[in-house]
Amino acid sequence: MRLVHSEVLAGLAANPALPRALLARFVADADEELSAELARRTDLTADQERVLAGRASAEDPAAMLVDPDPLVRVRLACWPAIGAAAVEVLARDPDIDVLTSAATCQPLSGALVDELMRDERPEVRKALARNHHLPASVLAVLAEDSDEATHIALAENPRAPVEVLLPWLGHTGVHVRWALARRTDLPVDAYERLAEDPLPGAQWDVAANPALADTERGRALVARLALSEDRWLLQRLVHNPGIELGALERLVPNVRVGPVLLPRIARATSAELRVLAASSAPQVRALLAYRPDLPADLVVPLLKGAKLKVRRALAAQRNLPVESIVDFLGGSDARAARAAAANPSLPVAEMERLLS
Repeated sequence: MRLVHSEVLAGLAANPALPRALLARFVADADEELSAELARRTDLTADQERVLAGRASAEDPAAMLVDPDPLVRVRLACWPAIGAAAVEVLARDPDIDVLTSAATCQPLSGALVDELMRDERPEVRKALARNHHLPASVLAVLAEDSDEATHIALAENPRAPVEVLLPWLGHTGVHVRWALARRTDLPVDAYERLAEDPLPGAQWDVAANPALADTERGRALVARLALSEDRWLLQRLVHNPGIELGALERLVPNVRVGPVLLPRIARATSAELRVLAASSAPQVRALLAYRPDLPADLVVPLLKGAKLKVRRALAAQRNLPVESIVDFLGGSDARAARAAAANPSLPVAEMERLLS
């Protein structure tokens, strides 16, 4: 029987507890869309990988390389492992979009880098500045350009040497400062300076920067930012792993968090989880639903009166009672059903029923 894609079957395709016999049946009968879901699994045999790959629509890189449509060549230019010969062709393409795509995405030979560095078009310089494969020495040379777009690209490139970027903390281009505030490799005094930026964008990006959690001064900066009255800043700050639990409890009821596992919740101890579970604020208690290893005695109470997004998160909880998982599976909410189908505690009998 052909298995046609649905949210429930897509969830089952990701279930890590799927028995090998059922996985084999799933692979044999899945349609193309489900095959793409199954291909993400890490427990496939070599034969199963070949079967699934054979169902994927394949494009011929050699044909794409000479395709008259530049949009096709642009797509190829950012494909991984296309080979040095194809890169040489694409990086010399007469269409500027194709050329810059290759210059941005691909590892380039030394000779090709030298050739492109002699190109004075700002689009080419910006493309090189974005390339994560280039050595730091080349990126440092690009930093000597006066073009602001190139500076933004370098500030966003994790390979760019920090010592070249630090003089830009007071850059006249606000987008350069914002990009610097998002980097995770700056010294803490740079983040302190960016947190005092006259425009709020840099402050917001500093507030969310996980690097602040790595040092005492960084965590002290998080604590100071938690006293801000800027709602947009606080909305980002709750995502910082360095925030104190008390500050998180205070802020969450007044900002929009979204259906995500906050880093501070991810590393909370068992005792801290129980403190949060006893909070009088439903927004604080809801944070726990996204913690995948939540203790069983905390899961069931969260179900009572939970909003839709929280229920979807709880459907994936390994410690959710089996009867609740099955209820989610047959419920009207497709996303919750998909999460339940992916739940490793889903009974094998239910898995068999879904594949029958």
